Amino acid sequence: MLELAAQTAIERYRPMENIDKAIRIRRDIIDDNEFGRFIETAAGIIYPERPLAASDIRSLWRDYLKEKKRDDILSLYIHIPFCSSVCSFCSCYSHLGSASDIRSYAKKLVEHISRSREVFDGAVFDTLYIGGGTPSIMDDGDFNDVINTVFSNFKFSDEGQRCSEMNPLTASIQKMKMLKEHGFTRLSFGAQSFDAEVLALNGRGYQTEAMVRKAITDARTSGFKYINLDLIVGLYGDTSDKLVESFRRALSVGVQRISLYALQPLRSYLQERFHSNLGEFDRFWKGLLDGSLERISQMAKEAGFSVPDYSKWYLKMSDCASWSYQYRGVPSEEKEYIPQGPGRSVFAIGENPTSRIDGVVNYRTEIFSGDPDQCTFVGDIRNEKKEMINYLIGAFSMKSNLNLSEFKDVFKKDLLKEFDISIGRLKALNAVRINGDELVLMTEDKKERALHTLMFFDDKDIEKVIKK
Repeated sequence: MLELAAQTAIERYRPMENIDKAIRIRRDIIDDNEFGRFIETAAGIIYPERPLAASDIRSLWRDYLKEKKRDDILSLYIHIPFCSSVCSFCSCYSHLGSASDIRSYAKKLVEHISRSREVFDGAVFDTLYIGGGTPSIMDDGDFNDVINTVFSNFKFSDEGQRCSEMNPLTASIQKMKMLKEHGFTRLSFGAQSFDAEVLALNGRGYQTEAMVRKAITDARTSGFKYINLDLIVGLYGDTSDKLVESFRRALSVGVQRISLYALQPLRSYLQERFHSNLGEFDRFWKGLLDGSLERISQMAKEAGFSVPDYSKWYLKMSDCASWSYQYRGVPSEEKEYIPQGPGRSVFAIGENPTSRIDGVVNYRTEIFSGDPDQCTFVGDIRNEKKEMINYLIGAFSMKSNLNLSEFKDVFKKDLLKEFDISIGRLKALNAVRINGDELVLMTEDKKERALHTLMFFDDKDIEKVIKK
């Protein structure tokens, strides 16, 4: 499939004397269920990962910190992979674990954090995020040990976000107070839905509305003024009316932000719930939004929440989008934790998280050993061209337009000049247009969009995909 798709892209976009006549749309050769992974797979072939040792990682971070620009954002991420049960829809790296497994993991974290102090001595982290899995699954003692070790070994800006995810099932008020004492500014709860039937159908039947309300109340009692609640769009069994009702209940629990996440279905989830048919899931997902978005936005406005501008977003095929409704009475934090993007680097500790040194490397932990020196990693070395392509892919995966001035601010380069050949070919296909200060994609078709994205790679790089 990958070879045929790459050949299609080359045939379609290779310069020709009469490009408008020579182009042939051959989308039928590419399986709907596989095409969404095509660009990611192709990029992995063009920019392959390679093994990295712990000593390599330390050297890369030391070199980066010596040259770090003043405005660059440096974040610390701690990953807790354990969950008390596994939700059937979840695409995050997580798994079950016994009490002894979790305690052993906490000890590993303490050791890794302590051993990392030497590399980051003198550095100041702008943001801190604890995610999972379920961070709150640790008992109070282990949780306290990890948090105390973080603040004993690293320095943090007073202006940046400090956030921890929590599951309403395991979110104790003791943990919340502990986080508040260490200057945490935000808690994020994953409710996903307030409909009991939808939760039960998706492996989350243990959760009740009363449980969520108590967790939010405890968070406020602990002093948190900024609380986020996640809902997911695309859960099997959901309907537009149920989604609207879940949003109404989310508004009623007293949070300051509600984030709607687009479900990213695993193959197993598609197979079990949607007959392995991504098209069937897309129609279901789009139907949920079409029947609920206007009502949700109206409720949010009436409750004093800001509403995202959906007019420029590819709601139909966002790859990993969330749309946030924020209460206007609470200002946003000055520096939010955003794990990707130009000028942002993330040092991640734990089992399987991805770290990023801006413009240098993206790497993930492959083996999280009790001895930090024995950990192994895999990563892909970055360069400016790849960073620009990743920026374009990220932007066009979620919205139809890309601001040319913003691109120039980030890279100090003119997008139209850097990718003049690619954009010229796309123009010949009537696939893009320039609208003032914006480059705008013209298609909402997933296959078309992926082929258009592949266009930004060089022909010789696409050839690598074919040979592979």
